[in-house]
Amino acid sequence: MDLVEFILTTGAFFVWQAIFLYVYKELYSPKLPMRLFLPVVFLLSALFGFLMNIQP
Repeated sequence: MDLVEFILTTGAFFVWQAIFLYVYKELYSPKLPMRLFLPVVFLLSALFGFLMNIQP
């Protein structure tokens, strides 16, 4: 079960980042430089992953 959860969590990270990159490309590309946007995406992904792994 841990392997399935690991695969689903890893897949969720890739989907999460792909959605952010698509939104960036479509909406914010002229206004916000990529070097400022990517750290925000990675920090949000790390925070999301950390919060998902906290067991109640």
